Amino acid sequence: MFENGNSNKNTIEDNDIEIKGIIESSFLDWDGKIVTTIYLPKCNFRCPFCHNWELIEHPDKFKSISPSELDRHLITNRDFLDGVCITGGEPTLYNGLTKFIEQLKDLGSERVLLIRAYSLHLNLHDHL
Repeated sequence: MFENGNSNKNTIEDNDIEIKGIIESSFLDWDGKIVTTIYLPKCNFRCPFCHNWELIEHPDKFKSISPSELDRHLITNRDFLDGVCITGGEPTLYNGLTKFIEQLKDLGSERVLLIRAYSLHLNLHDHL
């Protein structure tokens, strides 16, 4: 659940996270939760069964979502959403992922879920 926070402090700043897709209200990505799912394009695997292969192979075909767009959506829907799901690709390839998760939590997201976090390390689980 998103909590009301100080809107002056709580914004997502630019970092090395490149968002190439968004599902504003997903009922499928996190069982029992209503979440916004965001898609990041990097991946160090080329799985033949990947359902996001085009995002991985041709990320330039997809419009980038700016931090301010994500900010607006999350703030506008904070009373409706239970959290944010980050998928891709491989989200843990981004150096700024920890900072990004902290920004999501500062914005009011109590829950953040990483899907396909093969490289989960560096105490990242402490930030989820």
